Amino acid sequence: MLPLFFLLVLAVFDFGGNYQRKLLLSAGTREVARAAVNANVGETTTCTHNAPGTPEILFVKAVCLTQKLTRLGPDDVRLKVMYQGANGKQTYTNFGPDAQVIVCVMTTSFRGSGLWGPVFNGRVYTQRSVVKTGKSATFTWLPTYEENPLPGGNWSFCTADDPIGLE
Repeated sequence: MLPLFFLLVLAVFDFGGNYQRKLLLSAGTREVARAAVNANVGETTTCTHNAPGTPEILFVKAVCLTQKLTRLGPDDVRLKVMYQGANGKQTYTNFGPDAQVIVCVMTTSFRGSGLWGPVFNGRVYTQRSVVKTGKSATFTWLPTYEENPLPGGNWSFCTADDPIGLE
């Protein structure tokens, strides 16, 4: 009876940790999207990022904010920022009041006890948030950029509403 109780306690711990991680991912993604609309992503630039090359400082600040809001480090969370125009197509230049920022975040699963490894190991949780900018084309936009995806993950979930062509 005691081993079964122990197994049940570890299951509650691991499943609860994964549920918390998904909630933090969802709330953090929404908050970063709101911050991106105002280019108000904080001042912290001292976090570690996994972006290729040298990203612009605003993107690094957004990565630091993402890590802070999800309470995860660079090994467990990744960020991608992109924009779509009024017609739902990805845009790199057509910024204006009808543009929307798309913020995508991915994180690894919670592996607390290790007993439930076969269920959670290698799982990547994803979240996409879209917010209308309402800003003029002369606004200082958060740059379109992405970190390298987590092992076992990819950015295929993070596309414009109409992924064919550009606006």
